[in-house]
Amino acid sequence: KDGVDRTEPVIIKMLSMSRDKREQEFGEHIRRLGIVPVAISYELDPCDAMKAKELFQKTTEGRYEKGEQEDVTSIAQGIAGEKGRVHVSFGTPLSGAGLDTPEAVAAEVDRQVISEYCLHPTNLYAYRRLYGAQAPVPQELYREEGDCSEGDFDARINAMPEAHRPYALGIYANAVVSKLALA
Repeated sequence: KDGVDRTEPVIIKMLSMSRDKREQEFGEHIRRLGIVPVAISYELDPCDAMKAKELFQKTTEGRYEKGEQEDVTSIAQGIAGEKGRVHVSFGTPLSGAGLDTPEAVAAEVDRQVISEYCLHPTNLYAYRRLYGAQAPVPQELYREEGDCSEGDFDARINAMPEAHRPYALGIYANAVVSKLALA
């Protein structure tokens, strides 16, 4: 929800359950699966206001109770809502040494997804709004032109309750933070 998506090692463990442990090592099984990390980035998150509300409530009240049919509404909004430009980028199949634990596989998936993730101007608008106009952004970061102007983005964020805005900005800015941490 907060824009810091990471692979859960337990999911990788589940992928390895189909192997015969006596005949195949974990790393060999992972390499044979041909897992290809995929990064999908949206210029706009159609659920940003809903996510910001949930993050705010979890922070201030310690929990968030979903309303009836909220998951269905969120899925529908995520599918049909405005996304602006969408970018899909494929990594390379997981292979080679060092993929012998679920944690190592998850770390490699995350590394590829973060490095392949396309930054949109909305990510940079939010990052600078949270961290200041002079916040460092390396020029070598891959980014794409966008259709959402900074003014339109500000209007989108400002339409949310003031207390929710930092959470909404974080949803967009955390992609930049993740890229900077990887560099």
